[in-house]
Amino acid sequence: MVSLLIQNATNITAIKGPATTTTTKTTTSTTTTQIQRSAVVTTTTTTTGTITEPLSPFLRLPDELQIRIFGQLPAKELLKATAVCQKWKRLAFDGSLWTKIDVTPFYSAIPSEQLLRLGVAAGKFLRVVNFRGCVQLTGHGLRTLSDHCPNVQVLHLKDCRGISTHSIACFLKNASQLQVLDLSGLDTVKDSTLTVVGQQLNDLEKLNIGWCRNLTGQGVQAVARGCPKLTCLKLNGCPQLTESTMTILGKHLTRLSHLCLASCTGLSDNALLAFLVQKEQGQPLLSHLNLSNCARLSDASLRYIALHCKKLTHLELAGCVLLTDQGFCYLAPRLRTLMHLDLEDLQQITGITVKSLANHQPNLRRLCLSNCTQIADDAITHLVLHGVCHQLQHLELDNCTVTDDALDIIAVFLTQPPSQQQQQEQQPSEGSSSTSTTLSHQPPLSADSAFSFFSSSPPASASTQSTDPLTLSEEQQKKKKIQKEEKLRMPRKLSVEVLDCSNITEKGVRSALAKASPMLTIKSFYSWRDDQLLDEENNEEEGNEEEDVISLNLRDQSRVLRGRRNNNNIQHNTRRRYNTIGRQRRRPDIATGAAGQPHVANCIIL
Repeated sequence: MVSLLIQNATNITAIKGPATTTTTKTTTSTTTTQIQRSAVVTTTTTTTGTITEPLSPFLRLPDELQIRIFGQLPAKELLKATAVCQKWKRLAFDGSLWTKIDVTPFYSAIPSEQLLRLGVAAGKFLRVVNFRGCVQLTGHGLRTLSDHCPNVQVLHLKDCRGISTHSIACFLKNASQLQVLDLSGLDTVKDSTLTVVGQQLNDLEKLNIGWCRNLTGQGVQAVARGCPKLTCLKLNGCPQLTESTMTILGKHLTRLSHLCLASCTGLSDNALLAFLVQKEQGQPLLSHLNLSNCARLSDASLRYIALHCKKLTHLELAGCVLLTDQGFCYLAPRLRTLMHLDLEDLQQITGITVKSLANHQPNLRRLCLSNCTQIADDAITHLVLHGVCHQLQHLELDNCTVTDDALDIIAVFLTQPPSQQQQQEQQPSEGSSSTSTTLSHQPPLSADSAFSFFSSSPPASASTQSTDPLTLSEEQQKKKKIQKEEKLRMPRKLSVEVLDCSNITEKGVRSALAKASPMLTIKSFYSWRDDQLLDEENNEEEGNEEEDVISLNLRDQSRVLRGRRNNNNIQHNTRRRYNTIGRQRRRPDIATGAAGQPHVANCIIL
């Protein structure tokens, strides 16, 4: 309705005089009247007389209502409306419409003058600013915005490489209400910048200073001391996270629940322990921890995480090449709250780790085992069929040694009724007993001489996991029974990625999908072309229909569009009935390449 009103108003306010021909010259003069609130008609004077046309109902509305209607438009369309007339330009730049400025859809096209004008027009109404990637934003523009926008609460300046250290500090000094700040990827962010953050932004809750290469531990400590309300902190790529710095982080950031230390190559086991020991004394405990590509971390860090992170739900350890089966076999039975686990590129782990996770992680939903080349069919079938990971929804097995047999077993399992699935899950799998026997004969691994990874006593959390039915009240038992029945009625769904798996064939993928679709979705080397063909067909059909729609009246457009959506849904469902596969990962324009192997066009040669 909003678009129709604005389109009608645009057509009326853009009235032009009659066109001149080569045989008769007609002079036309149009009186331009300012659109006022009480205006009812527009008058066009020609050589033959006066033509009076009624105004659109939209133009009869008060300015306040027009502004509210403008508020329903996205920012890009709102900026287009400023070219209609002077009044629309004035209304479109009303400050109440710009409480949020997000230039993501057009960050590379909008000029710096327009960015500055938007900020000045918003003024004190502005709360959320996202200038991510706007290299055209200068230090002068940021300092100007600091004078007009003192109430900003969310600020994203990621990759805005045109701003200086002084301009960032100038803005932060005047934005004392900031709660979310993203300065990632800026070389102009230095320790002096973080000192200003610690002094001025005491209410800051989320901070991202990842990949700021000119930072040291001194600046990180200033943030920790001055921003006690931080709940989310990203320090990706910070090289100087020493034991003293991590101790101060854990001591002062008592509310921290999300911590990202990816690619902090200087982080050691002792530094992580110093943080976790201090953090355990605060509330709440860590729930998200990203340690990807911290190459110095060993199995000792897994031990510390198991002992000090009792509420951890998301753990990312991709690229921590020193981690082995022993560390995960210690972690799995002691930390049973994991929902997301990323183990990509861990070449030393085997099926022992997968089976240990399968036996002790009832809440696991996403598991990434990509490039873990020692993971085979037996571990995956145990994970899906016989483990306790009943909530597993996404499994990444890129470049693993799994075969078509694993996909076939998973497909057959998913097609079974939920009650039969539960019975099969309760049956012990072959090799489960041998796994524990093998682990019992492995030598203990310790981070120091006073501790062994495999002690004779059971994990402390193991006793708390078992619940005696006699100790539960009748209401609790009834509620537990209802939840169990609801779970049995719900079909289980699983998404699997098997890209770059040389033992996976197209026949095996399509056979598994034919058996278990839509419960099973597979993203493989053989599926991305089907998605591209479907997208191209839909785009061609939409383009042809849009050309036909242009010549139709407005009252017929809604009928045509409804028919087009219905036709697309029918075609989409028909093509997807036996091929519910995820989106493509590789480029769609590659038409050749060996099965299951990456194409040379996707590689970057250094």
